[in-house]
Amino acid sequence: MKLRACASWLFIGFGTCVSAFGEPLSDLPNGMVLEYGLYEPVGRVVVHANPNTLSGKEKRGEEVHFIKQTDRIPARLGTSFGIRFQLTGIPDQEFELQKIVKHPPMKNSRGQMETQYFVTKRLFPKAGYVLATEGYSFDHAEELAPGIWTFEIWYHGQKLVSQSFEVYGVEEPIAVQAPTNLAGTSTPLQSAGRTNELFYFNNSQWTNYPDRLRSP
Repeated sequence: MKLRACASWLFIGFGTCVSAFGEPLSDLPNGMVLEYGLYEPVGRVVVHANPNTLSGKEKRGEEVHFIKQTDRIPARLGTSFGIRFQLTGIPDQEFELQKIVKHPPMKNSRGQMETQYFVTKRLFPKAGYVLATEGYSFDHAEELAPGIWTFEIWYHGQKLVSQSFEVYGVEEPIAVQAPTNLAGTSTPLQSAGRTNELFYFNNSQWTNYPDRLRSP
């Protein structure tokens, strides 16, 4: 199976995190989802190979703009969804962060069936605080798998962040038309809603219009 365009995303930021009373938050590692749902990338996006992702590639961008907070995601090409989260209580030194994405069964870039993938990243916190965004974009039809998708962020074997989404099939109208002869205008034959299922079409009247088809 050939490599698909990148679907996995990473955006990272840093800052100082305090409570509502102006005091630093707990020194123990902790995570929180700040935003989730549909988003669109903003600024330059770089694509590079990453065999650990579902698609075999990964996107890294400057920033994202969340356009709708929701945990229901349409299975439509071009859709991007994910989470913006913060981590606190992380020592100010380089550390490893593991992202796990659980998804419905599908083939990865190596042609193997899988239900999850994980990526390990090395980050540098500032004042024990990290702000980052993780997401996924549907770039190919084979990725449009309805079901539950879950993003998890792990630190030293501890799950700090988890957010689930329900990806649902989307019906799009389809109309099949054909002319009664090669010089004629098209006539609607059948209409249907397109989902992720196969669409079967049969024209029982084709023998009445032999000029529709010609043998070479």
